[in-house]
Amino acid sequence: MSLDMEFENETGLADDTNEFSERISGTLTFSEEDGASPEKVSSVSKCSASDDESCNLSVPFEFDNGTHSHQVTFEIVAANIIKEGRSKYVMYTIQILWDSVTDTSPVVVDRRYSDFEKLNTSLRQKFAKLMSEIVFPKKVLMGNFKPETIAQRSRAFEQYLTHVYSVDLLLYSKPFTDFFYGVDLATAHTHILNGQYKDCVPLLRSVLYIQKKLLGESHRDVVATLCAMVAALYAIEDNAQALSLVQVALKCIGTDEHNCHLVPLLQVGVRLCWKLGREKKDLEEHLHLLKLHGLNVHSAPALLELVVDTIHTQSTV
Repeated sequence: MSLDMEFENETGLADDTNEFSERISGTLTFSEEDGASPEKVSSVSKCSASDDESCNLSVPFEFDNGTHSHQVTFEIVAANIIKEGRSKYVMYTIQILWDSVTDTSPVVVDRRYSDFEKLNTSLRQKFAKLMSEIVFPKKVLMGNFKPETIAQRSRAFEQYLTHVYSVDLLLYSKPFTDFFYGVDLATAHTHILNGQYKDCVPLLRSVLYIQKKLLGESHRDVVATLCAMVAALYAIEDNAQALSLVQVALKCIGTDEHNCHLVPLLQVGVRLCWKLGREKKDLEEHLHLLKLHGLNVHSAPALLELVVDTIHTQSTV
């Protein structure tokens, strides 16, 4: 008989909502909520999908060469018991920091036990050998909603994510990245395919915050998200924001002349400079240099076309 203990109707649940100060990485806050939505699993950042259009789209980039060289810390900073009728579950709030002391722009995502369990199952199916020594916190028969159990499980989830993150093949795998931003990215891509460019931008920004923390600032997925944002902003004529992100994306690409986004990005940048009355000489010279190096800059697809083609390609993989 299979029991889903995450939805266990725990009669022994403590009413006390004290904070747990015994955690190594920080303080875990504990609370109960009635009637919260079970769909609260998308990423949350400084600018969420519900923010209004006045939200500043800038994302801090330090340009660390894009390698997996920085130290990422995962902290469970809150655990909320969500009640829905006769069922309940725990929502864990994960904070992602580059450096637990100096990072001033941490990213936060909410995930429940079933999300962690799905991640673990997918990773073990794809990478059985690599996952053989990584411990996943199991459910218990009783007491899943006791403060002590939640605190212990929160610490175990921190250790689990840290261990997975330390193995490059697991870090860059689709199950791991999907766990953090897969829902938001898929929704944003659907908006792009439907021509709903304004709706996709805040979602892409939320994804970008997480991607740059996990993958490094010059990773191809970070570049792809930046270019999708540029294409969407260009389509809705938010030209100043688009040009700002063009410059960021170009820095992320760096000296990689064969990046498929480079030429379309430069071409959009030139058009944006012209529209805004900005200096476009550097961008034009960059395109000319690529032409001298043998790239056919005149046959490159438009940036939005490339973004759409990439989405279609990814959906068939």
